Amino acid sequence: QEVDSGARNVDNILNSTVLPALATEILVALADQKLPKLIMIDAKDDEIQYLLDPVAKPAKKRTSKKLKSEV
Repeated sequence: QEVDSGARNVDNILNSTVLPALATEILVALADQKLPKLIMIDAKDDEIQYLLDPVAKPAKKRTSKKLKSEV
């Protein structure tokens, strides 16, 4: 029983705290045209900290390819 409640607690922390904050960090990096190579998550002083690789390479822009029939 304790194991199940512990697993639910971890699942709750991941889904309600870690994933939304991490998604925000990644979206901010992508908005700055940077794609992080490395993401580190650390828990310190009852806080979860996120560090995206500071030497991030520019994100590739997606371009729509026209079909030959459209050209």
